[in-house]
Amino acid sequence: MKIYNRKKLIFYTLLISLIFSSIWHHALPVYADYYIPDSEVLKETKLDSAILKLSYNDGIQCLINESLVINALEEYHASHYWDRKIDVYKYFKEGENLIACHVSNGDENRGTGGGNFDAELILNGEEIIKRGDTTEACARITNVMWRFYGEKGSTSYPPKDGDRDTWYQFGYNDDDWKYGVAPFGTGDNKPRCTSSVLIEAPDNAWFRKKFFLNAEQLGITPTVFPEFKQAFLGAYPTPTIISVAENRDINQNPKDVYYTKYPTPIFTGLTKYGSNVKIYIDDKFIDYAQVQHGEKSGTANFFYWYRNYLPEGKHTMYAITENPLSKFTSPPSAEVTFEVVTMPSPTILSLGENSKVDMTQVYITSYKTPLITGISPYGQELKIYIDNEYVGKAAVQEGEKTGISNFYIMPRLSPGRHTVVATAYDPQLDLESIARQVITFEVR
Repeated sequence: MKIYNRKKLIFYTLLISLIFSSIWHHALPVYADYYIPDSEVLKETKLDSAILKLSYNDGIQCLINESLVINALEEYHASHYWDRKIDVYKYFKEGENLIACHVSNGDENRGTGGGNFDAELILNGEEIIKRGDTTEACARITNVMWRFYGEKGSTSYPPKDGDRDTWYQFGYNDDDWKYGVAPFGTGDNKPRCTSSVLIEAPDNAWFRKKFFLNAEQLGITPTVFPEFKQAFLGAYPTPTIISVAENRDINQNPKDVYYTKYPTPIFTGLTKYGSNVKIYIDDKFIDYAQVQHGEKSGTANFFYWYRNYLPEGKHTMYAITENPLSKFTSPPSAEVTFEVVTMPSPTILSLGENSKVDMTQVYITSYKTPLITGISPYGQELKIYIDNEYVGKAAVQEGEKTGISNFYIMPRLSPGRHTVVATAYDPQLDLESIARQVITFEVR
């Protein structure tokens, strides 16, 4: 009897061990030695949140990536921080995102005074869109600026863009919309940062804001092997801006401002080989850059020449890498701020015995140290280049009253054909004007 029970005990012990070993085997991760395509790398979303906070007067409607998240145009109340707090995490995606809001002030409700709009977006503790009322007095900070449509007393909707695209859709062209800083309208009977809209009922305003989110910000990670993480995150790293016009050493400090004399600047940088590069100026997509080389190293050069004249003043630019097949986009590069400064160029009037010169012919002089004269705006330093080499500063005379100065220089030259160019120079900006004249002459 004891032997029978012992055999029975051994049998059940082995059976239970087999069952548990099978369960444990299937619970362990299985490592395969074959490649898993990017498309099969599963996404694991953490318990994350994105809280959109809204301050508005009187009613509001908002869409994220063309999906409605709040429709409360009929509301009637003063604005508060905050009127609504909405968890909108499920509406976001990797790459470019769009928030579009319509604020109705006294049109579809009973409002009679000024309106207001401000917003804040907190994604996993990170401030993606900054509320405007706490920033330095109406500072032009990127994440408090919005495109907006509307004006005092206006209730008409933005015009459709083509047959399909309307104000809340990605493809809508908002180039004609204004650019303003939150908060908009009035608050406590005081003008907000941008007070050209929502200041007298009935009036309406429409707002659009695009921004980029990467997988890390969204809290998305691959559930399989770590080596697939880079591939999952897009495999198209953010491009790097190297130069803007004559500025060859662009750093990543957003506070720096680079000056250029060229209203048609050339932008260059580095990107992943085989990718497309999209160029944005003043938050508008302009065109694709040209991408060259990189077959061996995997890193290519890109450049883009903006051929339309930029107005004088400050501008911003950044670049985005795009997968040419999937159209997946990288996060934007560091934004570069540059300022187009129009500097009047000096005019060369005479050279040696030639009292009037221009670029239509070759002038002859018998002087090996010819007197070169011209005029320039008062207060400028003048640089002279002969045969593309800097030879010195020109002497400047008078001009306090008229605003126009005379300049001259007498360089020592060898016999033969030469060219001369004069430019203005601003030592404070370390900026040189464009050479408008190239005078050709021959020393005999």
